[in-house]
Amino acid sequence: MSSGRHRAPRPAPRAVPRRHRAVVGLGAAGALALGALAMLGPVGAESSVAEETPAPAAADPAPRRTAASLGNVGAAVVDPVRGRDPRPEPEPESEPVPYAGPGTFEVAPVEQPPPPGTLTTYTVEVERGLAPSGIDAAEVAEQVHAILGDPRSWVRGEAGVLEPTAADPDLRILVTTPATTDRFCAPLNTRGELSCRNGGVVALNAVRWVRGSLAYDGGLRGYRRYLVNHEVGHALGNGHESCPGPGLPAPVMLQQTVVLDGCVPNAWPYP
Repeated sequence: MSSGRHRAPRPAPRAVPRRHRAVVGLGAAGALALGALAMLGPVGAESSVAEETPAPAAADPAPRRTAASLGNVGAAVVDPVRGRDPRPEPEPESEPVPYAGPGTFEVAPVEQPPPPGTLTTYTVEVERGLAPSGIDAAEVAEQVHAILGDPRSWVRGEAGVLEPTAADPDLRILVTTPATTDRFCAPLNTRGELSCRNGGVVALNAVRWVRGSLAYDGGLRGYRRYLVNHEVGHALGNGHESCPGPGLPAPVMLQQTVVLDGCVPNAWPYP
């Protein structure tokens, strides 16, 4: 993977020959996940970092897009994204994502409890009423588990560091309707379109989960990987980053939903 830089929350950054910093020993990754997530406050108690920091309304020349409208522009949003996917997979047609839901969630089941001594646990939950839009809790959970358990993700695949559970999690990963996303993310201004991490909650906007983003031209599968890693990265204490240079892989903490700034789409913290 091309050269560049990536900033970790602690210890202090140091120069490395590749874009990503390798954690020195897998035990360091475990300490990172535990320490950062242990300090998370309750939902709404802190002003955390949203997936994208929205521009001021006066500086935005485009009209405000609601999630309801995004849910009806499959040809404009989904087709270009999938057209760039090197291995596109046909998906069944689904209903547009509803703008609002009941605010209650289906928790994805977990076949095995986390190992004893697990440092950080998380649930995967889907807001009820999203099934007609093709969002199933078990399928979402399978994808999230695969993403966070990948050796390229934050804890480098180390067991017992970041593990799924069905109850009493340290971190809740939610797929939510736009209105519910806004509620969980407040006081952050997600405008019915963005995702965020706020306290012990990662709220993934269901419109983005289904439709992706035109700015991220690495395919819908890649976008979902980016989205999970980006928001969980916030939960681990990472802030936003900038593109290190044209043609280089984007840091996963770059706001790739909005713009790539000349970087190549990248979903992973590590090569």
